Amino acid sequence: MVKARLCPHCGEQNLPQRGFCRVCGETLQVRCPACGFGNKVGDRYCGGCGESLLTADGHPLAPWRAGRVGEAGEVVGFPLPAVLADNVGALDPAAVVASENRLASIVKADLSGFTAMSELLGDPEEVTVIMNQVFDPLVACVRRYDGYIDNYAGDMIISFFGTPTTLEDGAERAVRAALEMRSEVERLNQRNISHGVDLGISTGVATGYGLWSEVGFGASTKKTISGELGDYAALLEKYADRGTVGICPDTYQRVRHVIPATEQPGRVHRPGETEELPLYFAELPRPRLPWLATAAAEAGMTRRVGDGLAWRVLTDAWSRCEAGLGQAVALRGEAGVGKTRLLLELAQTVLSGGTRVYAVGGRPLSGALGDDWQRDLRHAMLAGEGIEPEDTERRASWLHSLGLPPRSNDVAAWLRAKAAQGPLLLLLDGLDWLTANVPALVQSLADCAVLVVGAARHASAFEAWRLPAGQFEEVTLGCLTADESAALAEELAERPLPAETQEWLWRWTEGNPLFVRQFVELLAELPQPVDLATTFRWLPPRVQEQADRLLDAVGDADRAVALAAACAADEDLELEPAVVAWQLATPDWSAALRRLEAVGLLQRTGDLTRLRFRHRAAWQAAQTRCVESIKQQLTARAAEARARLGTS
Repeated sequence: MVKARLCPHCGEQNLPQRGFCRVCGETLQVRCPACGFGNKVGDRYCGGCGESLLTADGHPLAPWRAGRVGEAGEVVGFPLPAVLADNVGALDPAAVVASENRLASIVKADLSGFTAMSELLGDPEEVTVIMNQVFDPLVACVRRYDGYIDNYAGDMIISFFGTPTTLEDGAERAVRAALEMRSEVERLNQRNISHGVDLGISTGVATGYGLWSEVGFGASTKKTISGELGDYAALLEKYADRGTVGICPDTYQRVRHVIPATEQPGRVHRPGETEELPLYFAELPRPRLPWLATAAAEAGMTRRVGDGLAWRVLTDAWSRCEAGLGQAVALRGEAGVGKTRLLLELAQTVLSGGTRVYAVGGRPLSGALGDDWQRDLRHAMLAGEGIEPEDTERRASWLHSLGLPPRSNDVAAWLRAKAAQGPLLLLLDGLDWLTANVPALVQSLADCAVLVVGAARHASAFEAWRLPAGQFEEVTLGCLTADESAALAEELAERPLPAETQEWLWRWTEGNPLFVRQFVELLAELPQPVDLATTFRWLPPRVQEQADRLLDAVGDADRAVALAAACAADEDLELEPAVVAWQLATPDWSAALRRLEAVGLLQRTGDLTRLRFRHRAAWQAAQTRCVESIKQQLTARAAEARARLGTS
């Protein structure tokens, strides 16, 4: 059995070193009334002074609820010991984040045909006008997917995805942008914009870590990615044929579920590596399937573990819907916690009873892809009747049978008419990326036999869901317990896992089902046996994205404090807050640490005097961001501070 610490307030399991519960935020310790030392729940004597922790009638003291504010209501800060006040030699926070190791996908697109066109026209001014007309739609492709234009080098466009701001699905965005640039060049040729000269484009996409730092001098300085990653993208572009998009193995692994690619006979020698690596040519993205098919492929549908309360809420709501009462359930939880998987299981359960299920979903790329959830929902309803969206005659006939105008596009009216024939299940996944019209739809269905279930990461997605009492429930999904996490890992691995491996997975994933899946896949790819004592330099892709998003949620100054804290933390991810004041020359260090608490990077330990990283992945991401020279200085300063405090 994996070691875990039970919260006495909500019953949630936590890592043994946690001071506060990961779900309810309450302390996991009993405070000694004599000395204030934080003890474990159930301790009979204080570990700080030896005084009894029993009440007068012999029962253990209840856990204290200190919260995170002082007696007068002010935010609890961190004191600065006198031995750390004179921090001569501390690092400038700006220098700490001046250079960072960042995960990115670099796209290098090289246009061909301009030399021939220049010779044909002979007028540099006219050639420049045409080049700008060509670049304009290509740049639009990059920006549509939130890419960053780094440079125009002659007839080459260099762009980044995932830097300077972390993007979910960054590699997919990069490849989609590259494929759309190719299509734009084809359209430009059809317009004969280059006076009969056939323009071409070849593109390379490399994904990995690069050094994000300033280059140049004086007023001409700019931040860019330097190092081997850019050279690798250039090599991929040179190996790519005209009209193709060459991608590296890391990019391929991140996009293969949506964008097929063909492995080429040749190999590419990645700069800095000793072996040659495969080269892939990306093909057109697969058509997006209806939500039910897409969710089934992505969820994997392993045996459900955990989420017993959420499942009871859903099935009870469906029973009330079958009785004719409109219902709505909001599922909220962090990325990867299993919201989509629950929706899918509910859909399969309802479908097995012969009831109609309609579902749509949003995702981080919805805006770039021009997704329209109302259009998708209409198509899902038509598909349920065996009608193609383009078959206007059959569509009009079906709408007429529902008592609706033949040209109606009001999806709420469609659903109300169908609900009059029997109960319906409507699933709205990824509400964080759907439009603001959703609340109006939910409210319009309140008096119909429809169960609407929405899933989102943030509570704000449900703020406008105003329904009568008894018709709406909101459920926050928690992560798996230690034993549930171990059970899921063994099912994914299709074999029993040693206790050491289960403990290691629990420490790295803290029960997030997606993270469990990603780490199990990572372990399967590594040479066996795996040395679990070795810290992995790179996290699995989705885990890395979520951790990097936390780091990007704060400004440069606060991110410097986060990197310093990562270098000061011990193996249990804990640190003395005042150590940061010795590492960095910033008077704002205490307030910065509190801001890092607010965004979820750090949390207080049980006695409120120390901090720890909430997630091991966030600590690892901060360590990775820090360049080696800065990391060495921060680590040395942290050791000096601990020695001064007598805690080394």
